Amino acid sequence: MRLQTKLTAWTCTTLSIGLVTTLAVYGWMETQSVQARVERDLTAKGEALVMSAANGLEAMVESHIRNGVELPSGQFVRGEELKGLLFDDELTLIPESKAEADKRYRPEETVVRFDGARVPMREYEYKYLSKADPYTDRYWQRYIDSFMGSDPDVVFALATKHSSDPAKTGYISTHNSFYSPTDPDLSRDPWGATGILSQKYRSNRIFNDTAGGAAAANRDREKPLKTVYERKIEGKTVTMWDMSYPLYFDGRHWGGFRLSISKERADMLIAARTKELFWKLLTVAAVALVGLAGTNVLIIAIIIIRPLNAMVLVSRRLAEGDFTHAVDIRQKDEVGNLGNAFNYMIANVKTLVDGIMKSTYEVNRLARNLQSAAGQTADASEQIARAVQEVSAGAAGQEKETEATANIVRRMTAQLSALSNTATEVAEATTQAQRRAKEGQTSINEATGQMKVIHDTVLQSAGVIHQLGERSKEISRIVETITAIAGQTQMLALNAAIEAARAGNEGRGFAVVAEEVRKLAEQSRHAAQDIARLVASVQSESARAIDSIESETEVVRAGIHVVQRAGESFQEIIAAVSDVTCKMQTISAAVIELAGEEKQVLEAVDHVSSIARSNNDTSHRIALSTQEQTAAMQEIAASTEMMAHTARGLSELVQRFVVER
Repeated sequence: MRLQTKLTAWTCTTLSIGLVTTLAVYGWMETQSVQARVERDLTAKGEALVMSAANGLEAMVESHIRNGVELPSGQFVRGEELKGLLFDDELTLIPESKAEADKRYRPEETVVRFDGARVPMREYEYKYLSKADPYTDRYWQRYIDSFMGSDPDVVFALATKHSSDPAKTGYISTHNSFYSPTDPDLSRDPWGATGILSQKYRSNRIFNDTAGGAAAANRDREKPLKTVYERKIEGKTVTMWDMSYPLYFDGRHWGGFRLSISKERADMLIAARTKELFWKLLTVAAVALVGLAGTNVLIIAIIIIRPLNAMVLVSRRLAEGDFTHAVDIRQKDEVGNLGNAFNYMIANVKTLVDGIMKSTYEVNRLARNLQSAAGQTADASEQIARAVQEVSAGAAGQEKETEATANIVRRMTAQLSALSNTATEVAEATTQAQRRAKEGQTSINEATGQMKVIHDTVLQSAGVIHQLGERSKEISRIVETITAIAGQTQMLALNAAIEAARAGNEGRGFAVVAEEVRKLAEQSRHAAQDIARLVASVQSESARAIDSIESETEVVRAGIHVVQRAGESFQEIIAAVSDVTCKMQTISAAVIELAGEEKQVLEAVDHVSSIARSNNDTSHRIALSTQEQTAAMQEIAASTEMMAHTARGLSELVQRFVVER
């Protein structure tokens, strides 16, 4: 839950930053749009005002030209005379204004005229008189003042005269009577308290700078001329938009009508609309953030937290040895890749554990077969021992019989008939001994076959256990790979935590994800270590089983060799018994001759006694070999039991894993 909360906080912070950035960009663009619209509207209004003022002034002047007009002095002026006054370029300099301006003269203060010439600043403080001043003061000023009172955005309105002489272009005969809508005294000239210097404010001057000269010289009636410049009003610098439109009186270009608009009002309107836009964007951002937060919590829970919880649950079941579960993740992102890799690891380990279980079952089966074969071989060895004991007893009896025969021979002069009977008994005894020797040979052959079976079984067991060891090594390599991956994951989580720490508050959420990844890697490493310990135990038991089987194989080889030697001894016994039989037959045939040949008979009896002793010694050797074979088979049985115990232990360890339901 803490991970979900931190991831949600981190994602919400990221989305909030993105949203705020987007809204900021949108707000800036909208502000620019608002500014452009306000400026466009203000420009359109200025253009409409200046065109209306110019057209109205033209209509008034042309009416005066047609009808004539009375001047303030009472003189009536007709049209042609009025036109002469208006278009007269003669200007008379007022000396007082020049004297005052010269007092403040500074050579470095200059102004660039509209035609490019640079003139001293003091020339703009000179005042002049023209012949048309009485007419314009009386009729034009009231008309011009009407534009000042009708719109607070208008700073000044005036008519500027054009002349063929650039030095006289821009003459203003009549200015609006008040300059500042809030305090008219701020626009009065700073010198003189009486006369023309104080009553007409900024009129009777020449303004032929870039804006004034261009307005007077403009003849284009298609569209008003707009000039932007800065000037000080009421103690602060403001941006002015100078709108001008040509004036034609009776079809002749006289100059232009100038109307200046302050951009301050436009800036105030822009600021108000920007503030309104800000609150709208703030409301939208708040609503969007709440929606994003809720959506983000749901997305985090579905995309990240749920798959991670599923992998943690499957990891716990893996730690308990249950490999029948897999992670059900169908996402096509990094979390989906992690889930697919996790399922691939489970499938590989499941395959290896299943192979180990099958190999363990095979080892148990071979151990049981080996125990059965060892039991059968032990039984055969006991039978061989009994047969050898019987042969030994027969050999001892044969030796006694030959001794009796020697005594009889020594007394054969008186006991020829008894010797004949004894010879017959000896022949029968040797025949029986031959038969039993052949039976011993058959038992030895069977024992040899059983020993070969034991040898082959032991070798097969060794191969299965060796294969089990190789499988265990494969598991060890996979576990080492898992451990290495877990270690690398921990290192990556540590590096991610370090980078998140460097990122500060923005990286806290990512640091939490890195910590959870590190914990998951730590759990994977512990689980891999548990598997490694189990595999190491299996390898240790397999190594012990292989050592035991190798020892048993050597013992079986020795037993096979001993049994083979016993077979050879039995072959010698059979040959000896056959020889005895032939000799006894010769003895029986020669009994008649014994009477006359006592010495030869005694020698033959001595020879038979020697053979009997030899047979007795051979029987003792066979008995000893049989005892050794029995002991070897007991060792094989013990080793087989140990191998079966090891296999059962391995089976119990493997049974901890569940690979199918």
